Amino acid sequence: ARYINRLLENEQSVVVIKPINFGHIQENLVSKTSFVIPLIKKYNEKNVEYVGIAVYHGTSKNVVATLHGDENKGVILLKGAVQSGSIVTEVNGNKIANEILEMKRDITLTNKDKNNLKFDIDLTVRVGIAEVLGAVNVLSEKNYDQIKKALEDEIKRLTQQSLNTLQNEINADVIGLTQHLFQYHYKLWESINDNWEEEDGYFSNSDINVNINVIIDQIGDINKVH
Repeated sequence: ARYINRLLENEQSVVVIKPINFGHIQENLVSKTSFVIPLIKKYNEKNVEYVGIAVYHGTSKNVVATLHGDENKGVILLKGAVQSGSIVTEVNGNKIANEILEMKRDITLTNKDKNNLKFDIDLTVRVGIAEVLGAVNVLSEKNYDQIKKALEDEIKRLTQQSLNTLQNEINADVIGLTQHLFQYHYKLWESINDNWEEEDGYFSNSDINVNINVIIDQIGDINKVH
C-alpha cells in the first residue's frame, strides 16, 4: 500500500489523479455518486504502474469505463484533482514540457432551467516550464504569450474530449456537478437527481463551458537545439 501511494505521489511523466481514500469511496457508494479511482496494473513481479482511471457509475453501481491517455488527463483536469504531471505543447516547432504545480477549479451554474442547464467550469492552472526542446526564448513577452495560449488550447482540447466521453458515451458525472447542485441549488437538485445520469438525462444534456487561465510561474531546464 505504501509503494502504491508513493507511485501516485512521485509519478511525473503523466497527469496523475490524487489518491482517494476508503472513506470517500464509502460516501460515494452510499450517496450513489459516480467517481473515479486510479487504475494500476502489474508491470512485473515486483512493480506496478499507473495506467489511467476507472469510472464507477453511481446509478448503475458498476465500473462502466477505464480511461487512458488524453481522456484520463481531461477528466483529472476537469475535477481539479491533479496530483502531479506535465503537459507537452508545441510553439513554433519547439516542444515544451509544462509541469503542473497547482490548480484551482470553480463551478458556476449559469442557467437554472432544468431543461437547459448551463455550467461554467473555471480552471486556473499554475505551471512551471520544466523543459524546452528547441531554440525558443521563453523569457520574451511574445513567446511567453504564445506558450500560455498553446497550453490553454491544449487543456481546452483535453477537457472537451473528456466531456464528450462522459456526457455522450458513459453518462457519468465524475467531475462534481451533482455535488455542486446538491450544495448550492438543493431544490433544483431534488427535481432532477433521479434522471441526472440516465441515458439522455440532465447531465448528458447540460451545456458545460470550460474556461482556462494558465499562469506560468517558473522556468526549469532548457535544452536548446540549433
